[in-house]
Amino acid sequence: MAFSTTVDQMLSSASNALMVFVLAQLSSAGQFGIIGLLITVVGVCTGFDRGALGTPLLLTSNLTNRQIVAESNYALTWSLYTGGVGGSLILALGAVFHQPWIGLAFAIVLPVVLAQDVLRLTAIALGRPSLAVVADALWAAPMLGVFVANLFGVRESARSEEHTSELQSHHDL
Repeated sequence: MAFSTTVDQMLSSASNALMVFVLAQLSSAGQFGIIGLLITVVGVCTGFDRGALGTPLLLTSNLTNRQIVAESNYALTWSLYTGGVGGSLILALGAVFHQPWIGLAFAIVLPVVLAQDVLRLTAIALGRPSLAVVADALWAAPMLGVFVANLFGVRESARSEEHTSELQSHHDL
């Protein structure tokens, strides 16, 4: 069990880092500054949920599976509430910094991220950390794929085409 929880945490951390790297690859410097601010809000919401919901959920591991699942349902509900409140703040920040689409994307994803985190911790409390490993692997694999694709120029060719279109439109003026 200790090995699985270690692998789970490593995959969770790796997927978070890969997400930041992918966002850095895909955004301008100004957009990435706003993204950094929004990631901070996500981090605060995640930290709050881990402390307020995750730790108590892990402490239920001595209960029956039915009791753990009942506690998990409460935690899941509260994580979605936290996601709604945090998402509203993220939407407002996106609008204030003239990046409403980035704010909307983060606001949509936040409740999913928080719910997935509660479900990971539920799997650990149930004594099934391998389920958490699978969930994190399914989250990390696409991030790794996009990151590697960008390293090999998939995004660069799109940027080149975009730049060529911009030059053509300026030339047409």
